[in-house]
Amino acid sequence: MTIIAGLGDNLIMATVDTLKAYEMLTGADMPDKQARALVAIVTDLQEFRLAEVASKADIAALRSDLKDLEAGMRDLEARMDCKLANLDVKIERVKFDLLKWIIPLLIGQGAFIITILKLLQ
Repeated sequence: MTIIAGLGDNLIMATVDTLKAYEMLTGADMPDKQARALVAIVTDLQEFRLAEVASKADIAALRSDLKDLEAGMRDLEARMDCKLANLDVKIERVKFDLLKWIIPLLIGQGAFIITILKLLQ
């Protein structure tokens, strides 16, 4: 049986000889059934751990997904920048429209006050 163990990016291949393990257990006076069961349990555990190790294809798929996510984030950022630029333009337009109305109103109000003051004298 081949086992892969790893720390970080370094994977280590190790072969476990189940027959040798069985012989060692029976040689240490372990009953036959118990030795077989223990070797089977260890083998199952090692196979389960092997199934959990990410393959190169899994890592490549994750990298691809990450690149897609980064591209999506860049697209979202570009759209947000465009919307903010449009918002800035709209704010400037509203400022201009307000000044276009407020200045004549202030002039008219001033003229009205002057006219009222002249009439009251």
